[in-house]
Amino acid sequence: MTAKNIVLVSVLALLVAAYLFSSAIITARKKKDAAIIPFESAKIQSFTLYNGENYMTVRREPDSFVFARPFDGIAARKETVEMYFKVLDKLSPIRRLGVIKESELEDFGILTKSPALAVTVGDKTAEFVLGARNPVAQSYYLYRKDTGELMLVAEAAARLFRQRPEDFRDKKLFKFDAKDIKSMEIVIKGSPVGMVELRSHFKKALGSENSDFEPSRSQIGRAYLTKYVSRIWQWRRPKDEFAARKAFLKRDLVQKDWYLTEMRSGRLYLCEMARVGQFIEMMLAAEVNDFAAADDNYSIAACGLVSPRFTLRVSTGGAATTLSLGRRYNGNMVYAAVDGMVRGGVSALLEDVLSEPASSFARERLLDFNISSIVSFTVKESDMLYKYGKKRGRWYRTGKKTREADQDAVREFLQTLAGLKIEKHYFDGLPGEIVREYMFYNRKNELLAGIYTGDTSDGITRVKFKDKEGTFGVSGDIHQLLGM
Repeated sequence: MTAKNIVLVSVLALLVAAYLFSSAIITARKKKDAAIIPFESAKIQSFTLYNGENYMTVRREPDSFVFARPFDGIAARKETVEMYFKVLDKLSPIRRLGVIKESELEDFGILTKSPALAVTVGDKTAEFVLGARNPVAQSYYLYRKDTGELMLVAEAAARLFRQRPEDFRDKKLFKFDAKDIKSMEIVIKGSPVGMVELRSHFKKALGSENSDFEPSRSQIGRAYLTKYVSRIWQWRRPKDEFAARKAFLKRDLVQKDWYLTEMRSGRLYLCEMARVGQFIEMMLAAEVNDFAAADDNYSIAACGLVSPRFTLRVSTGGAATTLSLGRRYNGNMVYAAVDGMVRGGVSALLEDVLSEPASSFARERLLDFNISSIVSFTVKESDMLYKYGKKRGRWYRTGKKTREADQDAVREFLQTLAGLKIEKHYFDGLPGEIVREYMFYNRKNELLAGIYTGDTSDGITRVKFKDKEGTFGVSGDIHQLLGM
């Protein structure tokens, strides 16, 4: 290529680059001129929406949006606000009608109480007022108050001015999935009303009408108030004192089991997986049902959240979320706060679930899998080891030799195992020596459960799992079910 051609190509490349650059500038200017909102949505610091009785202001925080009114300091749903901004970005007029005089405003239905939107960036505010519907063009008049310009916008755009504050509220209490939960802590301080009734009960029981009388903690520990679904308050003696006061549930990430620790006693319970699953499902489904605080007072103190009655702390590994429940109102609602920020009213059923005794999470059945999935198992006692396996629907036992097992005895053993319920939870190791070891396997030769049994005393056999913490008591002497 000659020097002349090189120069021509270079000049041509510069001309193309200049054309593309100028086209981009012209397109950006056209786009800016076409948009109704003169600011980029990412720079909007706050917006105010007025529509009859609805009057709201939402301001931007570093990583969130919060209400300035009417829910002062309450979080707005970030995704909803960002979607609203995206729609504003794309909002363009059907036709610009030019600047009009204030005396002409009423002619276009632009009144003092007309729906209005004000968008603020720094010290600049663009305010828009929605006017009457234009029946001919099937559009609405829109007046920009700070410039005096009148324009026509589509009917769909008019809906942006009719949003309610509730539309921007975040109803969900938790933002994570069930699989992300690592641990949960339930703290119950007790109902103030219940404690008043409790103290009154003790005054009468102990024959004291002295208003300064305070029952001791040990006296209160002898009984507590339990609230049933039927809303009937009644007294009953707890199995474990203060069992419902504070509990901590932690997930074993290897075995996928849940364990519950009573914080006061330090006792460890193996949890019923289905029960914990139901609790988590209910917790994640809980939503704010009411956004109207009494007397429009959303302060922590007014909502009874300075010292919350119920607190649920959920850890997802690197982060933790705290749900607090305050005072009840309207009979079946309770104020809720997430991480110290009042969110509104939730159904009191959530409080009822949290008020259940910690022991209600404890596992009831010894085995949590279908007994029909067992295709082989081993039984070891002292130095004797037998393996039971199923072939063509028949059970065989292998020791020194393989022979057909007593079919009725094996079936009775497995059926009894399937129905075994944990009668007692113990909080020490397996006392004495291991009497028998049972290992149960599925078709893939995967271990379903490993069980160590101890002595039988007072009709209760001590049982311990190979890979789980805690020991349990089951009814009967299961050693008699399958002879060695």
